[in-house]
Amino acid sequence: MTWNDHEVAILIQKRKERNDEYWNTPRTDRVPFWDSVAAKINIEFASSYTCREKFQNLVWDYKVSEN
Repeated sequence: MTWNDHEVAILIQKRKERNDEYWNTPRTDRVPFWDSVAAKINIEFASSYTCREKFQNLVWDYKVSEN
């Protein structure tokens, strides 16, 4: 599945809105966090995305482009 720009923007927005929750959740327990983000996006766009890997790839791409 290919994400469009609007969907990526919503993913980033949803993650930012819950920034404190993300950082206060132990790294090994973040699957439910990402599942809930994906559920909201999937309802909004009638899709079946998973979000953790997509967000990690966005962060990676951003770090690479900074250098």
